[in-house]
Amino acid sequence: MALTKAELFSKVTEVLVDHFELEQSLIKPEARLLEDLDLDSIDGIELILKLEEQYGEKISAENLKAARTVQDVVNALDNLVLTGDEQNGDSGSTQEK
Repeated sequence: MALTKAELFSKVTEVLVDHFELEQSLIKPEARLLEDLDLDSIDGIELILKLEEQYGEKISAENLKAARTVQDVVNALDNLVLTGDEQNGDSGSTQEK
């Protein structure tokens, strides 16, 4: 089940607030990671690790390297989740509940 971009934004916000102790009011789609949120490249790696924990998937640093804003992170995650869902969906559903 794919998450909407709004849900992804909520997850990213949650990580930024909980792990980086940022004020939720600062986290907007257009907020720049370095200039507005003061997140450097090491923080970017930590963000990837925290998001990997939440999604249980490996997230390539390449996928988020170009991210400059919170929305860029959400878009990169959206692409990753869509790619993962498409790969999982193509194998056919053998699991029934």
